[in-house]
Amino acid sequence: GMNLNAILYSEEFSKFIVFSAIVYLPLFFGWIARKRNYLDEKLSGSLTKWTIISMESPIILFCFWGLDISDLSKVFVVPLIAALISSFCILYGLFFSQRHGHDPLEKGAYLGCACFSNVGITMGSFLAFLMLGERGLRFAILYLAYFVPFFFTIGFAMARRYSTEDVSLISNIKSFFTDPVSFIPNLAVIIGLILNIYQVEQSPII
Repeated sequence: GMNLNAILYSEEFSKFIVFSAIVYLPLFFGWIARKRNYLDEKLSGSLTKWTIISMESPIILFCFWGLDISDLSKVFVVPLIAALISSFCILYGLFFSQRHGHDPLEKGAYLGCACFSNVGITMGSFLAFLMLGERGLRFAILYLAYFVPFFFTIGFAMARRYSTEDVSLISNIKSFFTDPVSFIPNLAVIIGLILNIYQVEQSPII
């Protein structure tokens, strides 16, 4: 069998511990802060928005900047697979929501969670980076490229179907271009691809 000491002291295992700590330690301290009323819901939301804008968006930009787009068929197949997986999750969500006897609002929330939960730069991307290096992280980011168009079509259709409020397409499109949380990550994708297409060289610092 494999030598346990060799695994524990390997560089890969050390990276796994570091990346896991990056993800779970902030979650743990945030949970403690909420339990002790150091953070209210409004501040928690602000921290989440700040993280998406100032931390995730630069990662997305650099990943698309360095992405190998020489074979466009391979570039498009990865987000397509991700979109198909989310579509199948809707079917599973409908089945289990029916089994649980959810009312319309509960069903809408359940389907949204089934379809869109855990889509982001979290443990999956870290594991891809751990196993495949920077190339793995780029593919993980590419996997997420489907999310915005899928969310603003299928996601909003589900929201309108199960929401008691009027969720108009025009207001959703306007929100997309005015809300930094949705606009800036997508702007990072566009800028990264432009830099990639024009073959702008990344600096050694990056």
